[in-house]
Amino acid sequence: MPTPRMELLGALGVGGVLAGICAALVSLSLGGGSSAALGSGLVVVLSVLGTLWPLMLIARARVQRLLAMLLGVSVGRLLVLLGAGLAVDLLMRPAREAYWMGVLAGGLTVLVIETTTLLVVARGIGQRGVTHG
Repeated sequence: MPTPRMELLGALGVGGVLAGICAALVSLSLGGGSSAALGSGLVVVLSVLGTLWPLMLIARARVQRLLAMLLGVSVGRLLVLLGAGLAVDLLMRPAREAYWMGVLAGGLTVLVIETTTLLVVARGIGQRGVTHG
């Protein structure tokens, strides 16, 4: 049986890739071209995968602490997403509207996946009575 930490990491890793694809598709559908699609997709994927390391570093944290850390990781991800998004916007100069709408769509997709996963994992923890993981 996977631990709650592994469930969170797996769902967020896969969710980050799906959110990056969503960001790229939104940018393309708005006529942003390949630079907007590539930029928005990469920014979303890298911001998600780059902010998962705090969850990986804790080997045997209490589940309650792990869930609280996820809130901090979410805030950090938002800041990384905005900072990386601005950097790509300034360096690559993609079509701005399509690019930022893609970044926004990807960020919201990650938020929905993360919230859903958190609720499922928290419900499982309540049913199993798990305190470590």
